[in-house]
Amino acid sequence: MDLKVADNLSYFTKPGGVVTPVMPDSDPTFNLSEIRAFVGEQARLACVTREGYVVVHDPSHARLETEINEFATSLYAGQTGSSQTLHGNVFLIHPNHVDREIREALSQPAS
Repeated sequence: MDLKVADNLSYFTKPGGVVTPVMPDSDPTFNLSEIRAFVGEQARLACVTREGYVVVHDPSHARLETEINEFATSLYAGQTGSSQTLHGNVFLIHPNHVDREIREALSQPAS
């Protein structure tokens, strides 16, 4: 799947290859509650793609042995060169759908 910034879509990905385009409900950007609803309570920034998409996952899913998200893992490896796997639901947030404050909150270490 090619990420096309011009399409102005974010993508919700599930293990098993399901990729669903999504848009914020009411505001121009997703809030932290919406992001957590997609991936889990411990939502964290995995990486930012070359196109500017913010890739968010819940790292606790790996510890819980949740199913590997092959699509997101492949994207992550291509962007970072890492062999780390991403588990569970992963959210690719379009650069226009995430503000700086939320991006910084997602970058904070888990408490």
